[in-house]
Amino acid sequence: MDSQYLNIPEEIWKPIPGFPGYDISDQGRVRSYWGSGQAKTLKDTPQRFLRPSGKTYLQVTLTKDGEHFTFLVHRLVLETFVGPCPDDLQACHNDGNPMNLRTSNLRWDTQSSNATDRIKHGNGLKTKLTPDQVVEIRELYLHGLTQVEIAILFDVYYTTIGDIVNRRTWRHL
Repeated sequence: MDSQYLNIPEEIWKPIPGFPGYDISDQGRVRSYWGSGQAKTLKDTPQRFLRPSGKTYLQVTLTKDGEHFTFLVHRLVLETFVGPCPDDLQACHNDGNPMNLRTSNLRWDTQSSNATDRIKHGNGLKTKLTPDQVVEIRELYLHGLTQVEIAILFDVYYTTIGDIVNRRTWRHL
């Protein structure tokens, strides 16, 4: 059935800046034009949709020049449809739902505004992390996510992330 009869807006697709062979939609879906198997060549038509991972905030891994880069999907949506993140701002979800990746639900805003949103939506900061989460935090940091981005993912203060990645806390892991 045609989406116009269901009153579903058409998905808009744009290439992800700096990553040839990948598109992202205004709904937060990512597709790849890269072939699979031995001949990983760029094709003319999309070959597959990427399956995001992550428990709270969805992330995908893109490949460029043989290197793997992991990105938060909501940041990719904003960077592609709105533009690069201005200094001292971060990606925010208007409705507090980290799974709602629609462009209309996302904005660049201040850390203070994001904290106010957390209170408004009842998404307060956690006080405890598990050993598995600490290992994942260090892995995300090694893959290029900032301490602030990781703090948002795990609902903790960015200073907590700094202590973990610099091994001031959780040294035994």
